[in-house]
Amino acid sequence: FDVIADEGSHIDTVIWNGETHAYTGHVMDDIFGVTHIAHDMDIYVAFTLDKMHLTATTDGNGTINPTDTLIDYGTSATVVVVADTNNGYHIATITSGEQTWSNNTNEGTVHEFTLNSVTTDTAIHATFELNNYTVEVEKEGEGTVTASAETVVHGESLDFTITAGDCHFIDSVFINGVEQTIADNNTTVVTYSNVVIPDGVVRVVFSKIPYDLTATYDNTQGTVSNDTTVSCGDSHTFVITPNTGMHVESLSVDGTPVETADSYTF
Repeated sequence: FDVIADEGSHIDTVIWNGETHAYTGHVMDDIFGVTHIAHDMDIYVAFTLDKMHLTATTDGNGTINPTDTLIDYGTSATVVVVADTNNGYHIATITSGEQTWSNNTNEGTVHEFTLNSVTTDTAIHATFELNNYTVEVEKEGEGTVTASAETVVHGESLDFTITAGDCHFIDSVFINGVEQTIADNNTTVVTYSNVVIPDGVVRVVFSKIPYDLTATYDNTQGTVSNDTTVSCGDSHTFVITPNTGMHVESLSVDGTPVETADSYTF
């Protein structure tokens, strides 16, 4: 008798004359000879699907499961790939032969990769990449905030050049709610170190430069309206009121004489 297994199967067991004969490693066919037939005989043949070897590897920074397993010929297999999110990684690619899954977002941290109708020993490989983050900038007042790059890789740093606009100064800078030290209130560079979250925020407050206006005079001869503080670009008028029988004899601003009057406007 010629016993021929279908593709993807092999002969597992042959029973004749009540005797069981196990066969292994015969993938295509085998020949069994039965001699001196003296009565009716039943011959039973069992076939088993071949086992395909599935191996899965990574480049580190994540896991793949299972890594080494056997599956029946022609069936499907699924592996689960998980990125090391604690250290800021996401899945970049999963490849097996000509079948590839790719991802360019930080969201791809877990993925089920399925191979359909596996008919050969198969290898799967997964790669991982560090996340890239965009840092949000919030700005109040007039000035500019410029990042050294559009995005930052997980764990690295990003510099922000901050410059106050006309009549303004850098009042305060916050990174994720924590106030930073400002080296110069006109222009400065602040570093957001060790960026490890996807929703970081740099907030900069620009305020108008304040100016103190102070009047000096002999208060026994008249009055001048109260000292005050004004913001750059704003106006303020001092009202000068001489006592009865007196007049404004001289008026100077920052030591420079100006025309006398009953008021002066900055």
